[in-house]
Amino acid sequence: NLFMTQNGFTMYMLSKENDVFNPDHAHVYQDMGRPLAHYYISSSHNTYLTKDQVTSASSTEPYI
Repeated sequence: NLFMTQNGFTMYMLSKENDVFNPDHAHVYQDMGRPLAHYYISSSHNTYLTKDQVTSASSTEPYI
């Protein structure tokens, strides 16, 4: 059988070999006891687009 079963795929996705967690980053050294809204979180979703998501060009202008 050349195909992976659904169970095999699930087992692989949850396996140690597919783990993206870095154990070196497990220790939290800052005080993280404040509400989430009190932290600055930098994120971006489609901010590089000049107009709509489908037909617009990409640009660095929205970042500046």
